[in-house]
Amino acid sequence: MTLRRVYFILAIFCLFVLACGGGGGSSDSGPLPAAPQLTSSNANSQVILSWDKVNGATEYRIYWSTTAGVNKQTGTVIPNVTSPYAHTGLTNGTTYYYVAVALNQYGESAESIEVSATPSIATPPLPPVSVATQASNRTVNIGWTASQSEEEVTSYNIYWSVSKGVTKASGIRIAGVNNPYTHTNLINDTTYYYIVTGVNKYGEGNASQEVSATPTRGNVLPPPTGLTATAGNYQATISWNAVGGATSYNLYWSTSSDISSRNGTKIEAVTSPYTHSGLDENTTYYYVVTSVNGYGESDDSAQATVSIVNLRQDIFVAMGDSITTGFALNTYDDCYVARLSRMWGKTAVNVGVDGTRSSYGTSLINPVLEEHNPRYLTIYYGTNDVGFYDNNQIVNNLRYIIFRAKENGTIPVVATIGPFFGEWAWRKPSVIDLNKKIRQMAAEEGVACADIEAALNWDSTYIFPDGIHPTGAGHQIIANTFYKALTR
Repeated sequence: MTLRRVYFILAIFCLFVLACGGGGGSSDSGPLPAAPQLTSSNANSQVILSWDKVNGATEYRIYWSTTAGVNKQTGTVIPNVTSPYAHTGLTNGTTYYYVAVALNQYGESAESIEVSATPSIATPPLPPVSVATQASNRTVNIGWTASQSEEEVTSYNIYWSVSKGVTKASGIRIAGVNNPYTHTNLINDTTYYYIVTGVNKYGEGNASQEVSATPTRGNVLPPPTGLTATAGNYQATISWNAVGGATSYNLYWSTSSDISSRNGTKIEAVTSPYTHSGLDENTTYYYVVTSVNGYGESDDSAQATVSIVNLRQDIFVAMGDSITTGFALNTYDDCYVARLSRMWGKTAVNVGVDGTRSSYGTSLINPVLEEHNPRYLTIYYGTNDVGFYDNNQIVNNLRYIIFRAKENGTIPVVATIGPFFGEWAWRKPSVIDLNKKIRQMAAEEGVACADIEAALNWDSTYIFPDGIHPTGAGHQIIANTFYKALTR
């Protein structure tokens, strides 16, 4: 055979081999995926395995063993798994070893670095799964699904940051949240990153996968306009113009001029005009309001300001019965109300009425406050009640008078009632019991008590022969006792 023929035969053979794929150039071969980066966490009777997505991977497999050094040849395969994967039905106290591989159309990757975990009943909760976010105006809602292995989770923590890669160490913690949680007062068009952890009696578990959201104004309404604040008696009336399409309004207030919906005290679902009550005198309050619809909350309105001033007259009103009117005295100037007025240097308005009871005081208090708006109020009822009416009801009447005075910003002082002699001496046990209840009620209400019983000390020389009404000397003691209580 000639040399030329040998070369020809070899050439034909090579072409045949190439056509049959023997040269390794088939379109069925190509790059394998990278190995996953595997992590593990232990739980009760199970291990949770997690990994990040591998580019080009179409499937993942887990190989496991109770012996270290597991690989594709020695491990038990779990095919077609997704992250996170819960390997269940395991024995607590036994250590399990794992590797993972990624697959594509060309085959399996190399094994990941081996990880291990030891299931135990005394473990913190596994991380929540399926964490999701929903952004709206200045707000992100975060929700999640509890891990299937979760037991006795007592609370959840959220960690957030405006930088990607948030961790428990680097994030800002919001402790003890419920699912779902609304993160408010955010900055629009800024991306926020979140992880979630569970907490139980064994501690805080590992973090969930990171999620993110970017709040945006979107289709929310504009803020209300025309915000005004008008001062009243311990209150302010806040008004604004309606915004078309608003389903509700939120009002925010502060005693700092740096007021916004991010730092103010929130009052939800208010309507205009709104009365903000229970305010402090000589204090300035600042307000903004927002409109709300199905897309979220608007930006803040312009600010409104109001100053609450002391509107009460610097006088005292004396409420009571014939002792307050000065019955049996030669001149009105000798009664305790007139003496107290001179001693204190304040104008007195005496609204005492002979023969009245504490129930009359409950009907009188509102018109008294409305007409005179006094800074101080003395209350001396019970002389005509005791022994004839239930002591608890008398105290309840006095408590109501005190309540209305405090509500108005008036300073009340309540008195015990004095001694009884002669034909009225039979009242003494009831008087002692009533005065004990009056002192207790005054302490409960946080108001001063002018203890007339103690000051007169059951001394008959301070009482007229009728056994009820104090003498001029007795009235001086009563005035002194009220003065001490009012200026304590």
